Amino acid sequence: MHIRIKTTGYELSDNTRAYLEERLAAVEKLVHGGEPIWEVELSREGSGAHGELWRAEVNLAHDGEVYRAANAAETMHAAIDAIKDDLMHQLRKEKTKYENSFRKGARMVKEWLRFGEQ
Repeated sequence: MHIRIKTTGYELSDNTRAYLEERLAAVEKLVHGGEPIWEVELSREGSGAHGELWRAEVNLAHDGEVYRAANAAETMHAAIDAIKDDLMHQLRKEKTKYENSFRKGARMVKEWLRFGEQ
């Protein structure tokens, strides 16, 4: 897994890096074939009304498709979890669309073969 990480406003700790790699490994299970390219930006946005605000953005390039997720939260781990959930949702949606179009084509072929028999 190739991950390019950019940080803005703070120093990346080994704990946060390990947490990020663990979460992205879970997402990578949904990516089949080829090596995905990950571009991650982690930043500290400053203090808000409810405390510090942390931001995480991810771009996933795979098979000519680009998936993007961005989120801000009160902790960096919460922001990473949110982008993981968003990417998994996007990848599952894409997989479902592919499976549905495949099944639709298979139904059309089956109907064509049945019509040809009569």
